[in-house]
Amino acid sequence: TGYRLRADAPGVSDVQSTAFAIAAGTATGLRFLVQPNNEDEDDNIVPAPQVAIIDAFGNIVPIDGTIITLSIGSNPGGADPNLHGDRTRATDNGISTFPSLRVDEAGKGYTLIASAPGLRSVETDPVNDFIQWAIDAKCSGPVNSAAQ
Repeated sequence: TGYRLRADAPGVSDVQSTAFAIAAGTATGLRFLVQPNNEDEDDNIVPAPQVAIIDAFGNIVPIDGTIITLSIGSNPGGADPNLHGDRTRATDNGISTFPSLRVDEAGKGYTLIASAPGLRSVETDPVNDFIQWAIDAKCSGPVNSAAQ
């Protein structure tokens, strides 16, 4: 709400529209707002993946309670990884955050897929290195980064 259009031109008075709102359209798909990368803190994927419900124009559709599920997508390394943690989250204002995920097998090029009933799914960019996440998930003590 509160958007206005303003028009001006040389030699004439400026005009401004009354205030109006812009609303998102019908939900059609999902988009990763935050994708996992190569950082390593704790044994969880960092940063926590975040997925939004979007309309056909890419606008976030503020829907509460839609269930979004994450799974492992591409796996070019041939390992048999499992995605652990809270893989299913309900949206809050059109967005779901997945703060407690980890992968149990080292590998490069993994992707995550987000899906929800009735919406177009989406896949992350390939993650260059799941090695740290896998090692951290299996160790009880500190990891020697030189040994990786």
